[in-house]
Amino acid sequence: MNKKHLSKLILPIGVVALSGCNKPLWLAEIFSEQHENVYISDIALDDDNNTYSTGSVQTYFATDENNATIKGFDILTVKHDAEGNEVWRATYSSPYERTAPRQFIINDDGLVDIFDPEHWDYTGGEEGLFLLNDDQGNTYVVGRVHGENFDASQHVAAQDWDVVVLKYDTQGTLTAELILEDSDQFDAVRNASFENNQLSLAINDQNDSDFLVLNSDLSITQSHTLADTQVFNFVKTDTGKWVVAASSGNDWHLENSISLYDQNMTLEWSHVKPEYPYHRLLPEIALDSQNNIIVASISLYAESFDHPVTSAAQLEKFTPSGELEWEMIRTGAANTNENEYIIWYGDVDPLTPGNSHDLFNLKNKLVVASDDTLYWASEHLTAFIHGPLNLIAGQYGRYTASASTYIKKISSEGEELWQHHLSGSRTSTLFGLSFNTVDRRLSDIQLLPDDRLAVGYDKVSGTHFDNVESGALLGRLPYSRNSPFGFYDQFNYIEKTQNSRLLILQPNGEPHKSLSLKGEQQRAIAINNQNNIAVAGDNYDFYETLPLTWDPGNGVNNFFPGLLSLTKFESTRLRQDTPSKGSVALFSAE
Repeated sequence: MNKKHLSKLILPIGVVALSGCNKPLWLAEIFSEQHENVYISDIALDDDNNTYSTGSVQTYFATDENNATIKGFDILTVKHDAEGNEVWRATYSSPYERTAPRQFIINDDGLVDIFDPEHWDYTGGEEGLFLLNDDQGNTYVVGRVHGENFDASQHVAAQDWDVVVLKYDTQGTLTAELILEDSDQFDAVRNASFENNQLSLAINDQNDSDFLVLNSDLSITQSHTLADTQVFNFVKTDTGKWVVAASSGNDWHLENSISLYDQNMTLEWSHVKPEYPYHRLLPEIALDSQNNIIVASISLYAESFDHPVTSAAQLEKFTPSGELEWEMIRTGAANTNENEYIIWYGDVDPLTPGNSHDLFNLKNKLVVASDDTLYWASEHLTAFIHGPLNLIAGQYGRYTASASTYIKKISSEGEELWQHHLSGSRTSTLFGLSFNTVDRRLSDIQLLPDDRLAVGYDKVSGTHFDNVESGALLGRLPYSRNSPFGFYDQFNYIEKTQNSRLLILQPNGEPHKSLSLKGEQQRAIAINNQNNIAVAGDNYDFYETLPLTWDPGNGVNNFFPGLLSLTKFESTRLRQDTPSKGSVALFSAE
């Protein structure tokens, strides 16, 4: 594959201090004086308690001839010192930057339809995605920018996007940049890691995947292409080998594999899951001290190709030679029986009024402790089945759902040692004519030096509206196809409040402390060797957020692609339209 790389070496030419054990040491807002639209994607924290954050900042605002909002966004990188003072700020725009309409496509009811990512409005958003530091205090930012053929009039994901790598010195001066053209996809960059003073990247285009190793001056020292492959995630071993989770084609549902490649991308072994049912979706990968490979991911279970049933959180451990040592599967379980599957299609409906059930695994996070025990966090939908009053009201087969997060500690042999549950909840009015839910949505987990676990999550309150038959966080999900009560396929939902939260768990699973930031949507957390935690997020006005809708349309075979589309949508939802300030906070875990 003929790739074009543009490389250039550049020669150098407001804080609130809070008190209280559960409050941040300081909180800093990041905003644009012109338009106050800043979105944060990632954060890093060094051992001197300096924070480094990246994302995007609005630098242009206008309206076109149709009175549509036109906004321009540049990559933003900011450093704060140990007291929360802004040390330096840098912005970057690509050579082909376009200003473009920055709004979601809405339907005739004024709702944002989020089922099909091909119709999300991604235009206008150059953005920093990952941020890493080296031992000399230099900062590396990996982001996405407009390509030469970016069409600002098109409101689709399939635009001409390029990947950019930026290097800033300790004073915030841009010393090198590398533009990787023909990456094409909005979500082309899958991961970035920094080892031995070199930066490793995995990048997808429409058909193939590139694996790059960059020197500290961003010159390319290695470049390898895997044809007809889409990489989901990767990690590097201490010997420079690549552990890769990928599919064999350009779609997420084809054969998914965990593979080990040597330093020259020669395949050593591969463990393949079959195309059906779908496995290893949105994988997280970690290595233990013996270079054993642990993978946490989503697996789907179905009666047939057109009749998906449920999704489960799956944990696998592979030896360095590629043998599957053990696996754990957390199914969509009814009540407390974690081995009972929820069968959504057929003559038997196991969902009974008044009970709650875990349905779909949406997200997984994974870290390995110093003794090779594992911390595994997973986010699930919990369904609350409507009770007898709803049946009297004629609402057969209805329920609402909220997001819950489970944190498990697993031994190196695959034994569950303990579990901590952050429960979602549901309340309703008389006869269930309207519903309010509280979600606890997983953001990330990080391991502190003393093996305590920091869990980042969002507590979100929302309302289901515009239909007395109600819906769920993800809608009126497909009910039993053979049920006389029908098939329900649309929902409307709006967020009302959101708080960014941190939970510190002891190695024995007991809570140590809980920390909160009101009005935040958590984007990333980072820890250092001083047992401090940095939290980055967006702080925006929920009264101006857009109501969401989702209609799967024809055929339930589109249901799970739509479900995964929603999890991808989480990382960008409402960003294009909602006024926002970025925020950075520093907490002590003591």
